[in-house]
Amino acid sequence: MPAVPPQGPVLDHIQQTGEISIGFNPGIVPFSYRNGRGDLVGFDIAYAYQLARDLNVKLRLIPFTWRDLARDLSRRRFDLALSGIYVTDDRLEKFVVSNPYYSSPVALIVRNAVLDKFLSRASIEAQTDLTVAVFDDPIMVDLAKRILPNKKVAVIPSYSGLENHPEIDAAIWTLAQAKAWAAPRPDYTAVIPKDLGGQFLIAYLMPTGADQLRTFVDYWLRLQQVSGFRDRMVRHWIDGKRDTKLRPRWSILRNVLGWDSD
Repeated sequence: MPAVPPQGPVLDHIQQTGEISIGFNPGIVPFSYRNGRGDLVGFDIAYAYQLARDLNVKLRLIPFTWRDLARDLSRRRFDLALSGIYVTDDRLEKFVVSNPYYSSPVALIVRNAVLDKFLSRASIEAQTDLTVAVFDDPIMVDLAKRILPNKKVAVIPSYSGLENHPEIDAAIWTLAQAKAWAAPRPDYTAVIPKDLGGQFLIAYLMPTGADQLRTFVDYWLRLQQVSGFRDRMVRHWIDGKRDTKLRPRWSILRNVLGWDSD
């Protein structure tokens, strides 16, 4: 039999169990992804650990797929979901949504060789037989069809292997995510086409019964901004600048032998 979902207010459940369960998707650079060593890292993951510390509870990270996110929240599979999640009317109606903690304009991932063809909506619409990719998220599929109604939309599991799809001409994402994806790939770039769209607002999703948790989280997000934590996380994870205040990963060379392994 499936597990019975927790009952009552979500914040009370967290305090009673001494644990917060947070849902994440592992393919959303720079918010939540696995690095070259296989470690789960990113802007949102750093925030998840900070939230658990400030609540003085254990953190349990639970992976989700975009197709199952709404169902998982309805069943209270986790207390809070993150991973660069966009605010939409549908999500505002169905779930408890935090205040946005980041915003980023609509952008495209394109090959450098054809960048000039994607500088505006007009130049994009002038191209025939154009294929635009989105990852398998109903929100992204609807967005692509709405802003580029006359173009072919290819739905792929994730953007991790996008460069292996020569039939795809561009991929839609936020500017922050597109820049992070393109940074280690010299043949690609992120571009904001003129007149293509507005801003993505990014927030946390919580299940029904999480109104107290939302109040706490919204206040807590403001504290992270005032304390400077948010600025440091933006510089480190989104702007790609080394954060000297982040503690280095434990190393036998550094911590035992006293050598600087950088």
